[in-house]
Parts: sequence; structure tokens; C-alpha cells
Amino acid sequence: MPVKNARIGELIAKAVETRKDIEKMTAELDELKAQIRAEAEKRSKDGELVEFESEVGVATVAFYADAPGAIEGANLWELRNLLPRITWEDLFVEKVALAQGFTEKFGELKKKHQVVVREYVKWTPRAPHVILPK
Repeated sequence: MPVKNARIGELIAKAVETRKDIEKMTAELDELKAQIRAEAEKRSKDGELVEFESEVGVATVAFYADAPGAIEGANLWELRNLLPRITWEDLFVEKVALAQGFTEKFGELKKKHQVVVREYVKWTPRAPHVILPK
């Protein structure tokens, strides 16, 4: 059962209103930037940056070359087996990430191993999430 509290209810209403204002303003900002970008694309030579003057200052539009990225869902480990080792190392960097279930597995470690792991892993406190009504 949700807790009734008039003061918190007013805060929630204000937060929802603020979120809606931000969403509206963000959409408006994106549209304005799109118009500026379109004008810059007309004026740019070979991807040079373009600057526009205004009463509030200079706006700069910078163009970037396309960036490569792995296709979502692609299994790059399969590719690793198809390429010579030196080519793989020239193209990719292997990274280590914490496994799902890390906290539970960490808790199962012997204390001496937990001490060693703590030297390499930090626990970051998390703020409670506020989920606002729509």
C-alpha cells in the first residue's frame, strides 16, 4: 500500500511536471541542433568544422569520420578463430569485466581470496532510484 504524504505528493507532482518540461525542451533543442547541422553540412568542405556567429556567442559544428563498432549480437570470438593471431591483436583488445553473479560468487570465496580481490575491485554505493508516475 503506497504511503500518503501531502508534502511528498507535491514533490512528486513537481518532479513529473519538471520531467515533462525537460523532455519537451530536449526535443526542441534536438530540432534546433538538427537545423544548425543541416546548414553546416551545406557549407562544410570535406568535413571541415563550421562556425556560426550569434548574439550569444559562436556555435561550432564539428564533423567526424564514421566510427567502426561491433555489430550488436555478433560473436567476435568466432572471428578470433578465423584470423591469424597477429591480425586479431592488431584489430581487437580483449577486456575483462565482472561476471554476472559476481557478488554472490565473491561471498563464497575464502576470506584470504576476498582480501586479494578487494585490492582490485571497488564497491560503489548506489543511490535509491525514484520511479515517477507517467
